[in-house]
Amino acid sequence: MTYMLHTLTRLLWATTLAFILTCCQHGSPSESETQSIRDSLATLRQQGKKERDASRYDEALRLHIRGLDMARAVGDSSEWIQALNNIATDYRRMGMLDVAQSYHYQALSLCDESSDTTYQMRKNRVKALNGLGNIYLSIYSYDDADSVFRQALEGEHQLGSATGQAINYANLGSIYSARGDDEKALDYYRQSMFYNKKDSNLLGMALCHLYFGNIYERRQQYDLALREYEQSDRMMTDLKDLWHALEPRLALASVYYHTHEDAKALALLDRADATARQINSWEHIVEVHHLYFQLMQRQGRYHEALDHHLIATAYQDSILDNEKLDRIHNIGINIERTRQQKMVDMAQNELQTEKRIRQQSAWLFGLTVILLLAVISALLYVQRMRHRSMEMMREASRLREDFFTNITHEFRTPLTVILGLSRKIRENTEVPQSVSDKASTIERQGNRLLTLVTQLLDISKVKSVIGEPNWQHGNICAQVAMLLETYIDYAANRGVTLKYHYDQAIEMDFVPDYVNKVMSNLVSNALKFTPNGGTISVNLYQRGDRLHIDVSDTGHGISSDKLAHIFEPFYTTGDMGEAKGTGIGLALTQEIISHLNGTITAESQVGKGTTFHIVMPIQNRSADPVTETEIGNSGKPIIVVAEDNADVADLLCTQLEPFYEVVAARDGVEALKRAGEIIPDLVITDVMMPNMDGMALARAIRANDLTAHIPIIMVTARVTEQDRIEGIKAGADAYLVKPFNTEELLTRVAKLLEQRIMLRDKYAQTITQAPVTDDTIEDHFLARVEQVIVAHINKGEDITVTMVADDLNITARQLHRKVTGLINQSPAALIRITRINCAKTIMAAKPEMPLKSVALACGFTDYSHFAKVFRTVTGVSPTAWTAKPTAQ
Repeated sequence: MTYMLHTLTRLLWATTLAFILTCCQHGSPSESETQSIRDSLATLRQQGKKERDASRYDEALRLHIRGLDMARAVGDSSEWIQALNNIATDYRRMGMLDVAQSYHYQALSLCDESSDTTYQMRKNRVKALNGLGNIYLSIYSYDDADSVFRQALEGEHQLGSATGQAINYANLGSIYSARGDDEKALDYYRQSMFYNKKDSNLLGMALCHLYFGNIYERRQQYDLALREYEQSDRMMTDLKDLWHALEPRLALASVYYHTHEDAKALALLDRADATARQINSWEHIVEVHHLYFQLMQRQGRYHEALDHHLIATAYQDSILDNEKLDRIHNIGINIERTRQQKMVDMAQNELQTEKRIRQQSAWLFGLTVILLLAVISALLYVQRMRHRSMEMMREASRLREDFFTNITHEFRTPLTVILGLSRKIRENTEVPQSVSDKASTIERQGNRLLTLVTQLLDISKVKSVIGEPNWQHGNICAQVAMLLETYIDYAANRGVTLKYHYDQAIEMDFVPDYVNKVMSNLVSNALKFTPNGGTISVNLYQRGDRLHIDVSDTGHGISSDKLAHIFEPFYTTGDMGEAKGTGIGLALTQEIISHLNGTITAESQVGKGTTFHIVMPIQNRSADPVTETEIGNSGKPIIVVAEDNADVADLLCTQLEPFYEVVAARDGVEALKRAGEIIPDLVITDVMMPNMDGMALARAIRANDLTAHIPIIMVTARVTEQDRIEGIKAGADAYLVKPFNTEELLTRVAKLLEQRIMLRDKYAQTITQAPVTDDTIEDHFLARVEQVIVAHINKGEDITVTMVADDLNITARQLHRKVTGLINQSPAALIRITRINCAKTIMAAKPEMPLKSVALACGFTDYSHFAKVFRTVTGVSPTAWTAKPTAQ
């Protein structure tokens, strides 16, 4: 059968070739179409290079990969190889050396296998060799780098390319420079400068000045090095090449470091760091932070020096870890073996082909007839089976849905074990770093799988109504606004405008988790398919007892034949490969809306965009609202909520008021004022607010003796790890990301208040044992209170809470809230405890002093009252305490 198929294939190819030749003779449009494709390939290649020169590597990579696919489709080997080299260069700029090596090797292999000896094909081979040499140079494999650079130099010499020879002379000079042979390095650099000037290559001349400066700097000839670096920097500035411009800038910073001009060095490093992060150049970030480390260390700022050292080490490990080095070497070995095996296979195939041709020549006609009959029979069979296949596909689709829905339940148990153990390994400080890194990779990929499993389970959960939905009453407009806030930065980065509009606040019962899932799926889909400069609009409005939500975009749109299937599980349109999803999101959205007795429909026009319409019934079945009382009189814990968005603030207050007394503030300034006035039990704040943001508010609260003990929760849409670290540094005890889960918020609040109660109970037990120290901010405040009380005791005055508050320049209410929050005791009780502590001090210092005199000295006119208070505080009588050995 294989023999017959092969013969049919040869026949079909012969027919196709005859058709092409006929079309060519008559000037058919296929030739112009092929030329059009080649023009498109050239355009993609040039645009990708422009994007790479502008340091937009992701876009460059996308264009070059698209060009690679088109070149493969039309069989243009030259464009194919150029695309491979361009992709490899993109990855090299991004620091992904092992991936870059693989693409350069593919390009080199295709060049060696091709019989094309044109100028462009030989140039492609030289570029592949040059790219491999740069990779070997980056991983300090100098022998391999020297070998391929010399091959590349020979190839450029044969091609007569002055710029190509200049590049490879400079690369060879870099090898000698790395080995410490400065004289040979200078010779090669001078050769490179000669060819660069010959070809008027401004970038090459700028790099040569940089290389000269490197050698002068290593020789500590800093004036000469500075001159060369400044010349290179001026030329790079004219070129506007951000990646290459970083090189002289960092070199100048190094010279200023060696010449102790720290201010100039820091200024250059700040600019270089911003540029390196802008273009995502890891190797430059490593060099920036290494120079920061040296500067901070010399200035005695060791903590900052350590931070920069850790950052540099982390980026360096990401670029060049041992596993990646091994992979680079193994790829080279495997490709060489594959090349040799291909040569053997090609020789064997040629012998077998010749043998088959001799055998086939006698049977060609008969086999052709048989194969044609087989093709006709196959067509009839396919026509007959088409109907049956459609029915089988429908059944398979249903079975596939049931299969995934059922089996995902079984996935969660092993995933839980995998994630738990990987997290435990990652957090274990005794395991090697390489093992910890692998555990982090396992955990990250496990979480991605868990997200997909969770979405599959959500479909099953909504369909079977497992458990009761967590219904809550509130402003649904605020809930949607809080969710959309998390997409604003992402939309802006994609050049998409995200608009949100509602006529008025809509109070109703809703399930926050359902709202978040529905809106997240619709908005994320819109972002996937909306191009740069597009707009996404979300509109909420009420019509009678129905809630209407419209989500529209100005994206690519969906054709009418595909629009009818978009809510089917696992269905994807396939219109955009880069935005292809799992086909779960819209199916889950429809299931949720159906479960809430609502409807979701979609309308779309290709080229204009898509709009989703949601209609849901409005329900109001919540309990009566909680009545407000004067702050502090209800006995409930007091919480200050700082949020500039009125809808989100209303949502927070609505969820908290059944359990706590809530005081709302519009910004950080008002929140700080209210916190100082009422000394709340907890503060919840947004990060981005006018006048004073959440970070400044947290720092101000922690800096004030009156408010330093108050727990702080930050609720914000800023979700990066750096944002969380800054919040914790500012003084936050917890960090919640919008849209927050109400149950999680209430649990966080309850647990923080519970921890504060446990701490103050423990503090209260400690303070009765001995006078407070001055170790913490809380200790400092209590020490001040104790000093005021002792001063009045020494004066023989009768002490009141008002007197103590006046001496501390605060109100009696503030003193009461502060002391109660710290030790769960009233200020009056603290005065009694301080008097007893004074009595114990006197009794220990003067054991012969009568106890009645001790009582008088501590402000007790009645000895029996003194004895009663002493027993209440210490648990023993004054007489028994003096008899204890520790009393002495």
